[in-house]
Amino acid sequence: MDSLTANTMKKSAIFGLAAIALLSLAACNKETDFAPSPSEITVTATSDGATRTAVQSNGKSVWWSPADKIDVFCGPGDTPAVFTGQNTEAAATASFKGELQVTEGLKFYGIYPSSTYSSIDEDGNATVYLKPSQKAVAGTFGPDIFPAVAVSDNTTLSFRSVAGGIKFSVAEESVTSVVFRGNHGELIAGVANVNTSDGSINSTEAADGYYITVTAPDGGFKKGEVYYAIMLPALLRDGITIVLKNGSKEVASITTGKSLEVKRGVIANIGVLGEAPEPGSPVERVWGLYSTADASWNEFYGGMPDTDRNVAMDDEYIYVAETRTDAAKLWAISIANPNNVKAVNVDGVDGGFWKLACPRVINDAGGNGYLLCSNMNTTGETNADPKLYVWWDGIDSAPTAYTMNCSTPYERIGDTWSFWGTLDKGMLLMTSTTGNVRMWKWGNKILTNGTWVDSRYVITPNEENENGGVGAFYPYPDDKNHGIYSVRDNRQACSAAIEDGKDAWTAPGGTLLNVSPLGSNYFLNAASFQFIPYNGKKYLAYTRCVDGSDGRLAITEGTADDTWPQVVARRHSGELLYMAAIQNNTEQDGLDESGNGRYSGNSGMDIAWRIIDGKLYIACVKQNVGLSLFRVN
Repeated sequence: MDSLTANTMKKSAIFGLAAIALLSLAACNKETDFAPSPSEITVTATSDGATRTAVQSNGKSVWWSPADKIDVFCGPGDTPAVFTGQNTEAAATASFKGELQVTEGLKFYGIYPSSTYSSIDEDGNATVYLKPSQKAVAGTFGPDIFPAVAVSDNTTLSFRSVAGGIKFSVAEESVTSVVFRGNHGELIAGVANVNTSDGSINSTEAADGYYITVTAPDGGFKKGEVYYAIMLPALLRDGITIVLKNGSKEVASITTGKSLEVKRGVIANIGVLGEAPEPGSPVERVWGLYSTADASWNEFYGGMPDTDRNVAMDDEYIYVAETRTDAAKLWAISIANPNNVKAVNVDGVDGGFWKLACPRVINDAGGNGYLLCSNMNTTGETNADPKLYVWWDGIDSAPTAYTMNCSTPYERIGDTWSFWGTLDKGMLLMTSTTGNVRMWKWGNKILTNGTWVDSRYVITPNEENENGGVGAFYPYPDDKNHGIYSVRDNRQACSAAIEDGKDAWTAPGGTLLNVSPLGSNYFLNAASFQFIPYNGKKYLAYTRCVDGSDGRLAITEGTADDTWPQVVARRHSGELLYMAAIQNNTEQDGLDESGNGRYSGNSGMDIAWRIIDGKLYIACVKQNVGLSLFRVN
C-alpha cells in the first residue's frame, strides 16, 4: 500500500505539546488587533520604493512603511492607479502620490498592497490577493503581505484590515521554512472578494491557497525573534497542522484537531515552535469528524448515514466500508487531511447480504499492508458463502475475490472479523449468529484452505435476540489459542481459550472455553479489542458503546513483561491510561456523554491501528456518530 508521505503527521521529540495547547481557541486570549490605527491616508502623487507594512513595538499597531504602494480607484469599475507612499520612516499616517482621473460624485477606493489582482466591482467590493508564499521578516511582515481596503467620499482613506494570522517563534535555527494548513482544506490565501465598508470577506478562490509557507529571512530564523504567517479569515474547524522544514526535509510536524478561527485584523500567538515538550496527555486526538442532528459525519464526502460500522487503516488512509445491500462503497480517508477522501475501486464486487461489510489492513511477513474487505451473508436471504476481496495492486485497481466456503446450514456471518498472524502465515476468524468462530488459513499470500477450518462453539446466543452471539474473537498476538470474545447486546465479553491439547493452527478442533466473563461493563455491547505492542510497552485499546449515541475509545497500558491477560487485568484494577468520546472531542475527566443528534444502537464501533513513521495511530469509529484519529505520544 502507499506510505504516508514524509511531510505529514510526523513529530520530532523536540516539538512541544505546549504549542498544541496554544493552538486552541484559548489562544484568542493572546490575540492583538492589527487594524492600522490611526489610518488616514492622503492621496496626492507618485514615486517608487520598497513596499511593506510595519508592526510597531507596542505589538498592536500596523504603520505604513516608506514607499508602500496602494491601488486607488475613482468609482467602481475604474482602472486602478498605483500610488506610492512619501514617508521616509514608518508612520501611522502617510501621504501617497499618484495620477488619477477623478470624476465628481464618485467614491474613492483603496487597496493595499498594489497588485495585478486589484479591482472594484459594481457593488463596491474589492478583489485583493494574499500571497501563499511569504518571506519572513523579524518582528513584522514581509513585503506586500497584509491586505487592507478603504472606501471614502474624499481622498482621505481609512484602511481596514482584511487578513489575520499567526505569530510564532522557532526554537531551532536550522528551520528554513514553516508551513501552515487547515485540516479541513480551508482556503487561507489567494484571491478574495472583500466588502470595502467593513473589510469582511464575501468569497475566496485560489488553486494554491490551501497552504501558507513562511520562508526564513536572509540569515535564517533567529531564536527569540517573532515572525508572522498572514492568512485570510477562516474557521479551521478541524484544527491546523504546522510543519517545520530544513530545506525539503521535515524537522517536525504537529497537528491539532481543535477548532481554530483566523479572524480579520487579529493575530493569534502560538508561542515557540520546536520547544522541548511539556508534560501532557500520553494520547492526543489528531482530528475528529462528528455528526450533527442534521447530518451524519460521513455525509460530508457523500457517504450514506448508518452504514459505517467498521474501520481499517494503512500508512496513508483510513478505510470505511458502507454496509449496503444495493451498492458496494468503500472510502479512503486521508490520515494527513480528512478532507481528502477518495473512493476505492470496487469493480467486480457483488453478492452477499451486504455488498461490503468489514475492511481490514493485513500485513505480509515483510510488514507491507494490504487492504481486505468481506461481505456478509445471512440465513434465509442469501444462503451463500461469504466473499473476501483483496486489493493486491493498490486501491485504484480492482480487487481479487475469494469465496470462503462455510457449508450448510448458513448462518449470519461476516459482520466483522479479526486476523492472527500475517498473510504469509495467518488465520482469518469470523463469528456467526450461533456463537461459532470460523477460521480460514492463509499462507504465502494465498488462501490455502478455501473452506472453513474449524467451528468452535463459544456462547449461547441471547435468548431475547437471535443475533446475540454475533461479535468477534480477538486472539492475543503471541498466543493464537487464547484471547477475548465479544458478545452483542448486554453481555460481558469473555476471556476464551482452546481446550487443552488442541491448537488453532496445527490441530484444528476443540472448544473455545468460557473461562470467565471479564467482569467489567466497559466490555459490554460487542466491544472491539486491539492488542498493540509498541515502543517497549503493551497497549489494550477497546471500544465502549455506552448507548446508541455515546461511544468511547479506552486505552490501558502494560509493561513489556506483562502478559496480555495481565494487561487486561490492569483495566479491571482501574488502570486506564486514556479515554475519549467519539461523538464529540471531550476526553478523560472532562468526557461529555451527551450525543450529537445521531444514533446507531449499542454496536457499530470498531478500532484500527498502525505504526507510521515510528508513531502509533489509532482510528475509532462509532456508526452514524463519529470518526476520530488518535496518536500515542
